[in-house]
Amino acid sequence: MDIEKVILDGCKEHDRRSQFKLYECCYPYLMSISLRYRQDENEAASAVNIAFLKILNNIHLFDPGLPFKGWIRQIMIRTLIDEYRKQKKLNEQYQSGNYEKDIALNGIHVDYNEAESNLNVEELLGYIHRLNPLTSTVFNLFVLDGYSHKDIGELINITESASKWHLFTARKQLQDLVSVSIDRKKPTLIPTLKISTYEK
Repeated sequence: MDIEKVILDGCKEHDRRSQFKLYECCYPYLMSISLRYRQDENEAASAVNIAFLKILNNIHLFDPGLPFKGWIRQIMIRTLIDEYRKQKKLNEQYQSGNYEKDIALNGIHVDYNEAESNLNVEELLGYIHRLNPLTSTVFNLFVLDGYSHKDIGELINITESASKWHLFTARKQLQDLVSVSIDRKKPTLIPTLKISTYEK
């Protein structure tokens, strides 16, 4: 994402035209991130608008020596997490129990990558949205946005073990959903009727 310096300078001076141009440039990218965390398109767009206001309010803090795309990506993700924390009491969800033990005792090998290769992006997003909100958030942060379990724990105020448990659960549930989808897509073999002809 290449943003002209004149646009960024204009935004620092609160120039409306520059702000609008920046919004046009950033919206598709920010929306693509938001839709991974929000199933409802209106909610996703609302989160983008909140994030963009934060971008404008903090544009003077942006270091020109760093990638602008990475900077706004961090703001978008943190905005999504902040909004999620306002809606859910994360401290009350999945905060007790031995998550490491649960994973070990389950003993299930989840080959999610193989299953994922059979999906397109829209299908994958659809399945992610069917997960528990906290589980899908952990999956997004770890798998798609590259956060560590330690970072995830600090972001949404859960333990590292809880983060690992949610990731494991997400992968297992996604594998199950993908497997069902693949089975449904397989062609059904229709038995052919053998008709015998008898000569008189």
